[in-house]
Amino acid sequence: MDDLDTEILSLLSRDGRMPYRKMAKKLRVSEGTIYNRVDSLVEQKLIQRFTIKPDHEAMGFDLTALFGLRIKGGSLEEVEEKVSKVNSVLAVYDITGDYDAMVVAKFKNRKELNKFVKYLLSLPQVERSYTFFVLNTIKENFNLTDLD
Repeated sequence: MDDLDTEILSLLSRDGRMPYRKMAKKLRVSEGTIYNRVDSLVEQKLIQRFTIKPDHEAMGFDLTALFGLRIKGGSLEEVEEKVSKVNSVLAVYDITGDYDAMVVAKFKNRKELNKFVKYLLSLPQVERSYTFFVLNTIKENFNLTDLD
């Protein structure tokens, strides 16, 4: 991956629908070069998919919570796989420290949050769940190429 690939990723991260012609003009290369580079980035799995960035709050998902999970030995991957399939879950991480896994999820209301907490605690491999409720989001951007 070179500087041109990085610039293409940066442009696509800001606007995934940007026409190749416009990218080519901004980057002063041919449209064919952009086409070939994007195809190569997809083949290399540097671009895994083209997607959108939804406004979760506008969609009614006003509650964000993080969950630190302590999981019985030998069942970490199994629990993470189950939890990752829940629609409200945005991220599941293996971590170091006091917890074995960290889960980030968004909910429309306390009832949904409560249901999810009870689901976590119903999993026999989960020894303990610690819930962290987000009061205010200062920054939420998982896009490393968007460095402006």
